[in-house]
Amino acid sequence: MIKSHFLNLELSELELKYDSERHSLWFFMKGEPVPCFTVTLLKELNTLFSSIKQTNNISRQVNYLVAASGKQGIYNLGGDLNLFRHCVETRDRDTLRSYAYSCLDLGFACTSMLDQDVTTIALLEGNALGGGLEAALSCNVVVAEKDVRLGFPEILFNLFPGMGAYTYLRHRIHVSEIEKLLISGRNYTATEFHEMGIVDILAEVGDGRVAVDDFIDTHSKQRNGRLAIHKAKLLSHPITLEELRNITDLWVDSALLLDDKSLRVMERLFKAQIRRTARLLDSHVC
Repeated sequence: MIKSHFLNLELSELELKYDSERHSLWFFMKGEPVPCFTVTLLKELNTLFSSIKQTNNISRQVNYLVAASGKQGIYNLGGDLNLFRHCVETRDRDTLRSYAYSCLDLGFACTSMLDQDVTTIALLEGNALGGGLEAALSCNVVVAEKDVRLGFPEILFNLFPGMGAYTYLRHRIHVSEIEKLLISGRNYTATEFHEMGIVDILAEVGDGRVAVDDFIDTHSKQRNGRLAIHKAKLLSHPITLEELRNITDLWVDSALLLDDKSLRVMERLFKAQIRRTARLLDSHVC
């Protein structure tokens, strides 16, 4: 049993599991009351990431970090809607920018392997939309079950995903395909995203966790070479915090221009996704 201080952290929105055999740490976002990136969740993720770095500096125990959801049917739906609405209605640019940067910094940490050669893996067992999908794409590897729905609905309320989507997608698909995807506003299946090259590993329904373990088992045998290949990719096509923040600043400016109608559309889409997932879960129970 691992004896690391990060497993004793007081966390209200994260549940942790450590696999000593694979040197992998899993975190499950609880998603209560709403499966989105609340300020509390962002703070707890920052605390967890810092703790992993401290632990690995003393005695390397985490080679793989798996981001998953404890909310059946939903991975994450993105930003904190209440905070977002308040900032737009009051034209509070500083608070909105600070919140966006917090999301962005955590994503960049995942992309950068926490500066510790920690391979980050997003496990999508439920739907991921908007900022939730951006967070998944910031990870080094994306694993998704076939029935998961993925997409960027922001254009439907006259906005765009501004916390990393464009940059992360550019490393996976052609720019022309990115714009088509973002402008469509539709939800795609994980199978479609896998065919496009956005999802790395496609798993059968219910087999996502097994697929992650299988990936880790294979990767760990080639870890030195695989890490070097990933670093070579980033050297060839860098992802910089400066670029990400410049795009986020554009997103903040665009968000503050939204009118009441756009905000109402955004809220309806968010609530509809929660209701849709709840109906799906009920049907499975029956």
